[in-house]
Amino acid sequence: MDLKTTLLTLGVILILVGLIGQVKAKEIEVGTKNPLARLVLGLIGFAFVGVALSDVILPPTSTPTFTLTTEIKAPIPNPTTATDTPLPLSLTPRLPMDTPTDTPTISPTNTATWMPTSQPRVKIGYNSIDRFMMTLGNTLVVVTQDGDVFGSEVVGHQLQPVFQFSGAKIGYNSIDRFMMTLGNTFVMVTQDGDVFGSDIVGNQLQPVFQFK
Repeated sequence: MDLKTTLLTLGVILILVGLIGQVKAKEIEVGTKNPLARLVLGLIGFAFVGVALSDVILPPTSTPTFTLTTEIKAPIPNPTTATDTPLPLSLTPRLPMDTPTDTPTISPTNTATWMPTSQPRVKIGYNSIDRFMMTLGNTLVVVTQDGDVFGSEVVGHQLQPVFQFSGAKIGYNSIDRFMMTLGNTFVMVTQDGDVFGSDIVGNQLQPVFQFK
């Protein structure tokens, strides 16, 4: 007799005791007349019967099993880079990224050096034969002992290249004492007090005349 059969038998007897009170079988009398005891025994009997018939009342449930399969796909070789020769393994340990290594020094070979180019400074009135100096508008004018007239236009704070006035000569006589400009006219004053002039048209001196 296995355990479940035993539990089933005891459970039936206890249920009968709980219902009837006393059960007599082959000179064996089992039971009690106490209502509380009968209730407890009846409940125990139902429990034994339930355990014995658990396989019938509650059929065993099958536990689902899950099978995890991993499909490993072999890499498809690239026909353009595939080679039958295995690549050699490098045995040189790789340094961490923050480890400083020798930094190659790149030395420039043909380095273009830019030097600012400046125009040579313009000079005027430095020759020993320069005699008179004056202004004509924004132009500096110098007159030599030979009567030649030269000028340099002033733009901002910069002298432009020197040019020579064409036309008549003025201020070359030994008795010439003062020279100035009057509008667009060069004026010469001699030691005798005579006053001569030459009108300027463009960069050309017109014939010399005497003021009256």
